[in-house]
Amino acid sequence: MSIISLSLAQTDTVENKLNRKEFHLRIQDFSPFSIGIDYKQQVKPKGYFVVSLTNVSYSRKKAKSNNPLDYPSISTSASAGLMLGYEFRREFKKKFSFYHGPNLGYRYNYTKRYIENPSVPPANRTLKTNQHSAVLKYNVGFMYQFHKNILVSAQISPQFRYSHSKILSGINTSNEDDFNFSLSNLAGTLALVFRFNE
Repeated sequence: MSIISLSLAQTDTVENKLNRKEFHLRIQDFSPFSIGIDYKQQVKPKGYFVVSLTNVSYSRKKAKSNNPLDYPSISTSASAGLMLGYEFRREFKKKFSFYHGPNLGYRYNYTKRYIENPSVPPANRTLKTNQHSAVLKYNVGFMYQFHKNILVSAQISPQFRYSHSKILSGINTSNEDDFNFSLSNLAGTLALVFRFNE
């Protein structure tokens, strides 16, 4: 699923001013609905400090089927993450900007599923998962200015992630560790950018 970003900011076309600030509101996923908020502060003529609140989501779903073999269930999930990073930028002919930079962060995911199966003791009808992840990613992208205060951007975000999950099922507990590499959701992020400076 592609990721759509909406960024709010204030503009300046001069690279060497250190007063750009940007706020980005990103729709990261639709199932479950997930958003991210970025704050970017220019700290050098071509450098930005980045703080991101990512993968903020919550969902609760009830399922009931007419099939007597499918028991009613309730599923709940929630997630949130925090990323810190640095972004390098370079402008070309005032219209195009190329950027790249590393980000390091943490993400938490919680899921709970309850199945109303009368043949199972009540204490064993709930499955809970707590997942903690360390994330290292590198954003690479470009922006194009097509209006005075409006830009569009596209980026890819290769990332490494290590996750530790604790799974609780009744009185039973298990642990899982996972390490993977990915190119974000579908390898890309699209953004509409509004920029400002103070």
